[in-house]
Amino acid sequence: MNLGIFSTVLAIVGLATEAALAAVLAYCRRHRQFPFFYTYAFYALFLDASAHPIKAFTSQTVYFNFYWASQVVYTILGVLAMNESFRKVLQPYFLGKWWFRCLVPGVAIIIL
Repeated sequence: MNLGIFSTVLAIVGLATEAALAAVLAYCRRHRQFPFFYTYAFYALFLDASAHPIKAFTSQTVYFNFYWASQVVYTILGVLAMNESFRKVLQPYFLGKWWFRCLVPGVAIIIL
């Protein structure tokens, strides 16, 4: 299956952007402050780097199974990264509020 020039260029640009983000996170040693976001960024880089070769060189069944299995992990990491980021950024505004701990998980459950 030919991906086409435009989609290939977009994939390369997206991969380069994710690699730059991962490099900045690693250089600034942000894995201590935001471990879930750090894991999420590197997992996204791994997925994008491996999805195109799997799609191009394997069967549709293999790609289907890879895609959906990886998206489950990607979604869980995304929710954990959002929870971590919101709690760190909004913590000064909600000190002492018991419901703040459940804000992001509660919204995620409502959306699902």
